[in-house]
Amino acid sequence: MPVSKRYKELIEEEGVNQTTFCSEIKYSERSLSHFLNGRTEYPRMDLVMKTMKYRPQWNWRWLFFEEGEKYIKDDNIIVVQEPKTVYDRDQSIIKSLTDQLDYMRGENTRLREKLQLLEHGRE
Repeated sequence: MPVSKRYKELIEEEGVNQTTFCSEIKYSERSLSHFLNGRTEYPRMDLVMKTMKYRPQWNWRWLFFEEGEKYIKDDNIIVVQEPKTVYDRDQSIIKSLTDQLDYMRGENTRLREKLQLLEHGRE
């Protein structure tokens, strides 16, 4: 299994999407997407470093070589998570609503064009 698939598996097991994961580790969603979708075979070093910082429980031997367990079982591991603010949550909601609005505008334009074609066909 490619490294990108194992990486994706760990993200999915956390129950978060790519946007949330990138926000938590402060990494570019576009760069992560390129890696997870196979545009690059291995992750960039900055992704590895940020993931090691924010996900120390991930077993890097499993991730890169498929050796051992997925997670390191160590009570001394401290997972670094910065507190979420209302601003972060609101920004996520705003982005989601903006994406939905853009989609609906596109659909509205498409339907208007279709309506015009139908109206002109009757004349």
